[in-house]
Amino acid sequence: LEEEEERQGEDDVQKKEKKNNREKRSSSSSSKWISSRTAQEYHLKCRITAPALGLVIDIIPEFEDQEFLTLISKPSYWEGRIKATGTLSASWSREKAASPSPIQLSGVGFLECKGRGDLSSLPLFFHKISHVAREEITRILPLQPSSLHLQDLIGNRTDYKHLTKGLAASSVVDTLIAPLRELIDRGGKAWRSFALTLSIDCVGGDSRKYRHLLALPEIVHCGSLIIDDIQDGSKVRRGGPTCHEAHGLSVAINAGTAAYFHAINVIEVLTPGLSAEVRLEIYQLYFVAMRAGHCGQGLDIQGLSHLMPKAIEAGDSCNELELAVLRTHRLKSGVPAGCLARMGAVLGGATTDQKREISRYFEALGVSFQIVDDVLSIKGFEGQQKATLGEDISTGKITYPIARAMRPENLDKKQRQELWRIVKMKTSDTNLIRKAIKLIEECGALEQSLEKAKKVLNDAWVAIDPIIEESYYKIMLRAFGNFVLDRHY
Repeated sequence: LEEEEERQGEDDVQKKEKKNNREKRSSSSSSKWISSRTAQEYHLKCRITAPALGLVIDIIPEFEDQEFLTLISKPSYWEGRIKATGTLSASWSREKAASPSPIQLSGVGFLECKGRGDLSSLPLFFHKISHVAREEITRILPLQPSSLHLQDLIGNRTDYKHLTKGLAASSVVDTLIAPLRELIDRGGKAWRSFALTLSIDCVGGDSRKYRHLLALPEIVHCGSLIIDDIQDGSKVRRGGPTCHEAHGLSVAINAGTAAYFHAINVIEVLTPGLSAEVRLEIYQLYFVAMRAGHCGQGLDIQGLSHLMPKAIEAGDSCNELELAVLRTHRLKSGVPAGCLARMGAVLGGATTDQKREISRYFEALGVSFQIVDDVLSIKGFEGQQKATLGEDISTGKITYPIARAMRPENLDKKQRQELWRIVKMKTSDTNLIRKAIKLIEECGALEQSLEKAKKVLNDAWVAIDPIIEESYYKIMLRAFGNFVLDRHY
């Protein structure tokens, strides 16, 4: 009887929490809403007033997502059913009012409005998408978790819900949620999140059903950044202290690793209607991404110093050094991006060919992204001070432009020796760093690296172009690639 009463009590609490969550979602619909497909911002709560009539009407949408994509009013507009409530002065009633109290009004209506958002700037677009992803993460990893949130994070809502009995929510927040959220809430590009949902739409699916999946890539990515910062000994990330600097090494390792498992809950708990076959395929893709990513990180930690003596002596004529850098980029960044995109293609009902080529396109995009990142580390990011250029040189890291410079047609043996001498010093001497940058720039290695990034992505586009139907989403897919190649930050 005691167990039954306890179970009934837990059920009542869960029902109350579900009701509160519904009310929160309902109330959120009265504020602005950002589309996860077009990044358009719609202000859906409005008030109509007519002072002469004593009329005040508040308008709230029945539900948020009533967006229509069209080239007539590109990229979209909001058109749908709304609820209206308000008051009218009693003096305007046809019946003689018994009291001067205003008349209560309510009814349904129809609203059409244009969104706000500048699609001419992809950086602004991704800034908005990043905001949407963080909204979804806030729902999944709240700083004030309910008992259901704790069950999802630690066990599940059925056989293992007893694991949260007596567990202080504050302890979970302090050790698992807050360290991760601090990094996430500083903002990021969230392009991996958009890759997943864009892939759903590209193959004819509807990403609106999977808006919550925008959270998955960003949670995993930020978890990996926490671990990466520990391994690199970094002190700053996204404009603030790294997780291990703020919370200590032990908490950071645990919180960063736990992020990989929080992401699985996004699939298990929030995506319940998947068939067993689709769910299995998504799990398999997720673990391929994790295995490849960790292998790539291992190669990155190992470094490529062991290949430098041969490259210096004869020049990297066989491109062995370049291929090693590309291999690391593919495993660490390309494969995870490709697997996330392929998850989207699976959810969208893609054909076998579409799944393969979407995966390879985003894999290529991940590689190109890292090559451009390598170039910007030497050339400089937008707004970066000249004194901070060449970060990879000061850490002794062999990136793609350095590997490219080792070709015999770019640098002679003496120049190769000098470049490697400076890089392996891991120096903070700005004069030496500038000397290394000059060697890389003047031999043309930076421009050659950017051309390589362009070729990697364009080759992938040639393969995917014929099998994706023309649409707004295909335009965004191509623009996505151009954004990566042309970015300056």
